[in-house]
Amino acid sequence: MFVELIVYLITFLGILMGVFLANKTKEELSSGKKYFFLIKLVILLILVVFLILKFEFSLLSFILLILGFFAYYFYRNNCLFFGILLGSFMNIISSSLIFVYLLAEAKLKFEKKSLWFLVGIILLFFNLEKYLAFSLGSLIGIIFSAKNKI
Repeated sequence: MFVELIVYLITFLGILMGVFLANKTKEELSSGKKYFFLIKLVILLILVVFLILKFEFSLLSFILLILGFFAYYFYRNNCLFFGILLGSFMNIISSSLIFVYLLAEAKLKFEKKSLWFLVGIILLFFNLEKYLAFSLGSLIGIIFSAKNKI
């Protein structure tokens, strides 16, 4: 439990490091904006493929997947859904990918909504793997909304 909490907090540092780098390299930010969007999209695609491989198909998981997809459209907060994903399915690959995504996300824009990432810590105490389907649905929603921004 302690190791998962440390990994979660290190992953959260991606937001803080992205804000720090954005403040230090403002002149490079405008020229690299399309590359940050591309990095985010590639990481999302890798995470979706990785989660589909771990996905267990059932009626409940399909309903949660649909709920996650629509939840993203009603509450567009990438950090919240990544926090839920990390709280429900933590391993070194997903936490590393989320760290890099949050780094690129915070480099492009930082909002106070980014702190909703910490909500996923609550899921660490319950070990709810059913949220994996919900997270997968929200990641698919993020991809559909991201393709319009590139």
